Amino acid sequence: MGKALQIRLMAVTLDAGNVTLRWPQLARRICDAITANGLPEPPACRSVLDLARALPQTLRLSLSEADPLVRTIARLEDALGMWQSDAATRAARELESHLDVYEEKLAAAQGIVQRPPTNMPVLHLQTVAVSWNPSLLPKLWPTLHERIFERADKTEQGVAEMVQALRECEQRYGWTPATHPALGRLLEELGAKWRALETACTMNDPCTANHLSEQLEELLTRLEQAVPYGSAPTPKPKRNLWGIFGRKLRR
Repeated sequence: MGKALQIRLMAVTLDAGNVTLRWPQLARRICDAITANGLPEPPACRSVLDLARALPQTLRLSLSEADPLVRTIARLEDALGMWQSDAATRAARELESHLDVYEEKLAAAQGIVQRPPTNMPVLHLQTVAVSWNPSLLPKLWPTLHERIFERADKTEQGVAEMVQALRECEQRYGWTPATHPALGRLLEELGAKWRALETACTMNDPCTANHLSEQLEELLTRLEQAVPYGSAPTPKPKRNLWGIFGRKLRR
């Protein structure tokens, strides 16, 4: 059994436009280098991390020159992977400082004096809950997935869509604790856990978010067994082979 809901601590570029506003010379140099190779809409012009990763090769930095920048990127990526918010914040600020230095060097080389303010918000840490492999949902919860999405082959929905669909089914079919005690309580608990997960992500608490994601998956597993016995429309009965072929044999 795989894990469908994954918690990540990510370094998110708040506004792609701020990248080119804060580091216009760097963004222009890197974008020109990438588009020269025929690649459309280079990501380095939109993301701070992609901008930093592209610098050593684009500016043709030596190993010793690129080492501080590369080490900072590695520290940021390690901190994100280990959910270390404080360490990731320090590395993100250090990364922005490195980019400021390279921006000043390029601007000075071109005789440009004015620069955008260095306190412009660009990089932000964010805890997110994502269905990293939506195709797992019909494998983990096949009956539940087919019932609420009506088609077993629809694999683009994630856990968030599944929770939302269940809450809609709760209202549509009247699955309340009064009419369906076991199912209603599970759905109420599912809604409460999902709201708690959203709060944990908003508060940038990946550890709590991960704990809640495991509880949500356990609840979905319990609902997988409970939902077929609710008051939803009865699925079409499966036809046996004799019913299909026996009629032809008798003709």
